[in-house]
Amino acid sequence: MTHVDIDAEFAQMKRRRMEREGLSLVPEPEPPKQLEWPVIDEVAYYGLAGDIVRTLEPHTEADRVALLLQILTFAPTVTALTCSLCWSETVRKVGKGLR
Repeated sequence: MTHVDIDAEFAQMKRRRMEREGLSLVPEPEPPKQLEWPVIDEVAYYGLAGDIVRTLEPHTEADRVALLLQILTFAPTVTALTCSLCWSETVRKVGKGLR
């Protein structure tokens, strides 16, 4: 079974009809250019975040840049939550001692 691209077939039929009837053809727009894949200098992989990326890289199909960005955005969230929980517990204990 062969795969037929309906849109391409329709465009080709339309082009042939327009040529046959002597109508002007509007040139088709160029396909959009592919953007280059992001590349980050090795200096960005410095420190703990870089160590985590290098550790996970052989075991995942994820992109290095994506891994680094996920780690850099996720880690502060987790540490802020942990610190705020510790701080609220400390304040609660101090508050109980003052009463």
